[in-house]
Amino acid sequence: MVASTAMLKKIFSPAIFNFWLFIAFALGIIIGFYCPYFWVFIPLFLFSVALIFIFSNRQKFLFSDIFIIILFLSLGALWYLPFCYQDIDSFLGNENNFVIQVSSMPKEAVSRNVFLADIKKVNGSNIAQRARVIDYSKKMDYLNDYKVRAKLSKTTIKNKDFYTLWVKSNQPPEKLPSAFLDKFNRKMTFRLIGILKNNLSDESYRFIASVFLGRRELLTNEEKNIFTDAGISHLLAISGSNIGLTALVLFFVFKLFNVRFRMCLLLSVFFLFIYTLITGANPPTLRAIIMYTAFSLSFFVKRKLNPFNSLGLAGLACLIFNPSWIFDVGFQLSFLSIFALILGFKIFPVKQSDTEFLNQLQYLFFSSLYVTLLITPLISYYFGRIYILSIFNNMLLIPFFTFILIVNFTLLIFSPFRFLAQSIAAVVSALIPLFYKLSHFLGSIKFSFIACKFSLKTIFIYYIFIVGFIFLLKILRHRRRLQTV
Repeated sequence: MVASTAMLKKIFSPAIFNFWLFIAFALGIIIGFYCPYFWVFIPLFLFSVALIFIFSNRQKFLFSDIFIIILFLSLGALWYLPFCYQDIDSFLGNENNFVIQVSSMPKEAVSRNVFLADIKKVNGSNIAQRARVIDYSKKMDYLNDYKVRAKLSKTTIKNKDFYTLWVKSNQPPEKLPSAFLDKFNRKMTFRLIGILKNNLSDESYRFIASVFLGRRELLTNEEKNIFTDAGISHLLAISGSNIGLTALVLFFVFKLFNVRFRMCLLLSVFFLFIYTLITGANPPTLRAIIMYTAFSLSFFVKRKLNPFNSLGLAGLACLIFNPSWIFDVGFQLSFLSIFALILGFKIFPVKQSDTEFLNQLQYLFFSSLYVTLLITPLISYYFGRIYILSIFNNMLLIPFFTFILIVNFTLLIFSPFRFLAQSIAAVVSALIPLFYKLSHFLGSIKFSFIACKFSLKTIFIYYIFIVGFIFLLKILRHRRRLQTV
């Protein structure tokens, strides 16, 4: 009994308590999504509050902590209810009134424009769905909101649903007033696009606009396939990886001006919020900036925070903002990647070498290894591929990609000076074809990836095996310590 209590105290220690609250809240959201009888969570919530109060007064904090976790589980189930959206499939086939925001640059054809849009409402009902729009009216512009009479269709390819909105030429859309942030976003985006377009080659412009501004639609199919085959498609999505790399670049720039560490952190958070607005404040970007901000806050408190606690706080902030993110593959991969880095370096700390280059190489290799080990099942489940060489591909391509971002930042900083801007742009335009060639070479290596789709059962067994391996390792290390004492 004493041993069990000691183990529970260790598991629910304050050092990682936020992480368990996040797990409970996320599990509650999932249960709330699949359980139609949400009312059962109301008495569970009230029961937990009562027991927390009772055990706290009796100073039995272990039991009060357990019921706090149960409280967050019930909160997660109840919190999801206001975010429930109507099933978009109920609007298929017939003409309906849609409120949409144009989220990609319209591509002009002879009789129509084609672009992506976020559907916000259908006949007054809240909807959260991205769709491809075939606009025969040719009257809708990038980053504007419209009310339009249109017909929605759905196509299923490889178990994935794709929606298309058809707008007739005789049904002109009604432009809706734009919020201040939308106007700012549109103005800044077009300004940056102008800088990139006026200074870079066409290939380089498509690359930078895709990875920096999220304008993935500008890439050709051949360019997208290069990213996919090399296993680096995550670089095309403005998410955790790009926000992390952008923060790294900002730190580098601020350090050049001898700015103190905490001020660097504060400035990087501020500029990343601006970057989030410029790139459309899409869900992956919002998730990444929330997580980065939560981690940054840990550096401003007086005591050192456990990284698992910071990760749990970041996850909670994201799910409180939008609980439906728990079902998003981008959120799952981002969260699991950070968890893999924290857990990996905690269990297997890197032994420092006398050579700084070797230290950085070790960190790069093990970071790629830990992340790959934990996200491979999800990559296989969602995308049907296992990237055999992804560890080595990321070691080569991510530093190269980061260097391109750094040079691109200097281009934006010195864009008012025409000669300097064109000189820097020439460097960017020379680096990007080399990046494509290296990515294409790595992606074309035989057996660089295999087609394989994990089932949910296989994923469960895979993670159970990893958990079992970690516990076995901890037991062996504990025995070794006892023998040396």
